[in-house]
Amino acid sequence: MIGFCFGTTSERQMIRASIGTKRIVRFFRRKTIELGFKYGRLYVLELVPKPDLARSNDYGYQVGIASGLDDLRTLLERREKWFGEEAEQRLGKGDVCFVARFNGDVISCLFATFNSVYLPDVEYDLSLDEDTVGLIDAYTLPEFRGKHVYSLVFDACSGHFSRVGYRKVYGFIAPDNVRSLKVHRKLGLDRIVFDITLVRFLGVRKHFINSDHRLIQEIL
Repeated sequence: MIGFCFGTTSERQMIRASIGTKRIVRFFRRKTIELGFKYGRLYVLELVPKPDLARSNDYGYQVGIASGLDDLRTLLERREKWFGEEAEQRLGKGDVCFVARFNGDVISCLFATFNSVYLPDVEYDLSLDEDTVGLIDAYTLPEFRGKHVYSLVFDACSGHFSRVGYRKVYGFIAPDNVRSLKVHRKLGLDRIVFDITLVRFLGVRKHFINSDHRLIQEIL
């Protein structure tokens, strides 16, 4: 067998060194992604459920509870793929999905979960008391935002859990999401009960959880 080798010894050494350097860079880049730094912070807000409000519904929306995954099909087709998988898992474990419909199609949704809720922003699994429900994964189609759709869904959710005996509703909002904080303050979800902070670096994860009793209006 005849082989060919091009370049001087020093050139070949430089090439090998360059290849080795690239491998090292790829390795550390991959490890940085896997083990890198992450910071997250989330408010846990509380609302005492109340009976249905007489909020105006001038657009003819129908508000209720989704009957299953097929009921959400129109909405899911407009969202990212991961949400469809998440919605299926949530309904499968007994979560309840409150929806608003327009002309028969679901245009907004809000999930209610029980016992515990995983908060990916801070990588934390929060336990919920038996008398507490957590609200997650709210979504309204863009063309229906600003038309009080979500308010109607939220009120329907609050009224439902008031009637069946739940004493507290939790919502989860990042401190820098000022718009969402303002919206939920108007809906009554206005008291901070926990302030959860995540710091993760090189695979070491630390949570800082403060019991907080401030009102949203005190920080906006």
